[in-house]
Amino acid sequence: MKRLTTILFVLFVCVMVFGMQAGWAADAKVLRVGWLSEPKTLDPVGPSDNPSLWALHNVHDTLVRVSNDSNSIEPDLAKSWEVSADNLTYTFHLRQGLKFHNGDDVTAEDVVFSLDRTRNPKECPYSSMFDPIKEIQAVDKDTVKIVLSAPYAPILADLAMFNAAIIPKKYFLEVGGTEKFGRHPIGAGPFKFEYWKPGEEIMFSKFDDYWREGLPKVDKLSYLIMPDATSRAIAVRGGDIDVAVYVPFNEVQSLKAAPGVKVAVDPIWRHDFVKINCGIKPFNDIKVRQALNYAVNKEGIIKAVLFGFGKAAPSYMPPVVYYNSDLQPYPYDPTKAKALLKSAGYEKGFKTAILTTAGEPMMVSIATILQQNLQDIGIQASIEKVEEGTRWDRLVARKYELSPDYYTSDILDDDLLTDFGISFAGNQAYFSDYNSPKVEELAALGRKTLDEKKRAGIYHEIQKIVMEDAAQIFLTTTPTATAMRDNVQGLIVPASNFYRWEYVSLE
Repeated sequence: MKRLTTILFVLFVCVMVFGMQAGWAADAKVLRVGWLSEPKTLDPVGPSDNPSLWALHNVHDTLVRVSNDSNSIEPDLAKSWEVSADNLTYTFHLRQGLKFHNGDDVTAEDVVFSLDRTRNPKECPYSSMFDPIKEIQAVDKDTVKIVLSAPYAPILADLAMFNAAIIPKKYFLEVGGTEKFGRHPIGAGPFKFEYWKPGEEIMFSKFDDYWREGLPKVDKLSYLIMPDATSRAIAVRGGDIDVAVYVPFNEVQSLKAAPGVKVAVDPIWRHDFVKINCGIKPFNDIKVRQALNYAVNKEGIIKAVLFGFGKAAPSYMPPVVYYNSDLQPYPYDPTKAKALLKSAGYEKGFKTAILTTAGEPMMVSIATILQQNLQDIGIQASIEKVEEGTRWDRLVARKYELSPDYYTSDILDDDLLTDFGISFAGNQAYFSDYNSPKVEELAALGRKTLDEKKRAGIYHEIQKIVMEDAAQIFLTTTPTATAMRDNVQGLIVPASNFYRWEYVSLE
């Protein structure tokens, strides 16, 4: 009898526990996001691919960040800071009671460890942005001092960069470094990492001890890997997901008309272009690159691909801070393009290949229009469609000739895209091997010039040089379209394009 009673009691407890779990799961607010591609890692220092950056941003916070309105740098993990009179020392004060997801305190030692990784070229491809940092000191548990070797204008903006995120030193060392940390990250951001099913889903959950009171507003955040943009649009229309990122512009009107769906088109610091491998023939010839720019019908792309969204770009820089509005885009002029090819010795044209991402209608459409525009001036271009990860690897290895691409500025300063997108010293001009000594000289000057008016003049000049050199086929400044169910409220998409899911509620 006693044994039977015990068994019944155990069964009762199990049923109660199961019932509580089932009830919690049923009541949980899960935000399901149709995501565009598999991230490479959730360790903030290493990646350059956008899927990784946008995913790891949920887990990690930085000392400072771009404001929601994209107009300023505001406190994040640091509640305040002071700058010395000589502009060489920045002293940051951490908020009280900050926690990592494993319950450990966020300390100045963690900040020093994290930022030392960020400025290590063996670990971070963006380390050159932090070269002016001479030393980082933990003054006490909650105070960090960053000492510069020379005045450096973008320092605050750079500290808002994703790879300057603060991670727990102890945990990172315990798991054995970047490979395991990148798959099982711990940070101090709004969401905790739960699990990663490669090719399927990444799950995050609400961090209850997040310092921003009342955030996040959902219990779980699910990234469902859906590389095909049209499939994401179909899924949000059918209610299988709550949000579809980067929906094709040709789907915007039909999505707006679909019951229970709304679409937000947000201006972002995005520049669309065709990457040119400037290190190989015939693209190492400036006349050939200029011919390509005159050959492409940008207004045709805006009409046919962007459905009227966006505008033609004159150079490599979207309107971040020091946008040169005096520059005019290359006009559509096939006759001039043919004359330039003839002058360069390619009167009969040549053969080339356009590398693009399968499943991304916008990129494929641009490649198709580019193919036709080039054919009109005698250049025979084939189109090769590959998975995005494969395309990325080939770009890095320079195993391409032309490739539609884009980048976005992650920070509120023109130095980032100058360093990443067009400077050879910074990132081999985003794997294009464009190399202008004058651009390198001006970029270095722009980083140490503190006067805003003088800085503006410097970056205006860089944009003019890059335009004249035709370092890319400049296409458009492009917004982003996000489709969501009607019950999704509060999504903030700053111009940096880091989706701030923590503000989203499901009504």
